[in-house]
Amino acid sequence: MVALEELPEKDKDKMLPIILCRPWVNSKQLKNTFDKISDAIGDRFWIADIDNLYERGTSAEREVHRELDELKVSDFGYLNWCEKIKSIPQAIPTLQLEDPDELEEQIDYFLNLGRGIVVRFTPNTISRVTQILSVISSKQVQNLCVILDYEHISFGPRRDVNEHAAQVLGVLSQVEAITPAAKAIVSATSFPSSFKDLENQTIYERALYNTLQQAAIMPLIYSDRGSARAERLGGGGGDAIPPRIDYPDREAWYFVRKENEEKMAGYRNAAKDIMRAAYWNSDLDIWGTNMIKAAAGGDSSAIKSPARSSAVRINIHLHQQLFYDNPDELLDTDDEWKDI
Repeated sequence: MVALEELPEKDKDKMLPIILCRPWVNSKQLKNTFDKISDAIGDRFWIADIDNLYERGTSAEREVHRELDELKVSDFGYLNWCEKIKSIPQAIPTLQLEDPDELEEQIDYFLNLGRGIVVRFTPNTISRVTQILSVISSKQVQNLCVILDYEHISFGPRRDVNEHAAQVLGVLSQVEAITPAAKAIVSATSFPSSFKDLENQTIYERALYNTLQQAAIMPLIYSDRGSARAERLGGGGGDAIPPRIDYPDREAWYFVRKENEEKMAGYRNAAKDIMRAAYWNSDLDIWGTNMIKAAAGGDSSAIKSPARSSAVRINIHLHQQLFYDNPDELLDTDDEWKDI
């Protein structure tokens, strides 16, 4: 959310965030989640869904957990979820799919709300594409977004981009046949979970999208998880993780990790290494690159934790991918002045 908030305002005007609601950090109420979204993007629209990968783990029971559980109750067409969405004027609703018997009533509610409807298929629900879209089609939903969210994808010797693209194209053919007027969105992340001896990695979600786009079954909209993982990993805290700063460009992430250095010195030296690298774009002036410059200059408040380092990477990644097809606009990051 910090990465999103620190984007240039013109970037926010060009994107439609998909935000999965969950308890964040030490929030006591779900209201804090929605307040943070408003702080980040103002009164712009965003697609709202529930993070079903969220696990409470050993964290103490808080009001926010009970609120989230209530939103997942399927009674009366997921009425709790529907009413929560209604109370947030900027939220575009995503259908909850766990209880098929409540789907039609949920659709009716959101049709009356008049903000459009989103259906997000994950690996757990993608086998039900035909069944669910047939119900939606029978309701004559006009403003529909269909998201194929493959969550985490990986490629290697046993699987390549073309093989996965062929599977996705099969699903897209079902989407086109049943809901041809829908906006189709393909999303995923291939961000790694281990960085030992890893200096860079292709952004496979972009490579997958480019392959799909060339097949041109139907118009597609690009989406990804901002270079974040689909799942939250357990393990050691910030002090146990070696200092690492990542730098995204259009096609790849570059990782600079300082295995045996003191924390602040590690972040400082990683930032210096990035600024000396051939992939560094010294003309890119956004919050994430400025944090790298500040860290390289010795500012100990610029990048001081894995969380801040991740925010820096995500901020740069979002900007790079937003202007992937318009590289001439990449460096135009000055916001227009507004009279107050």
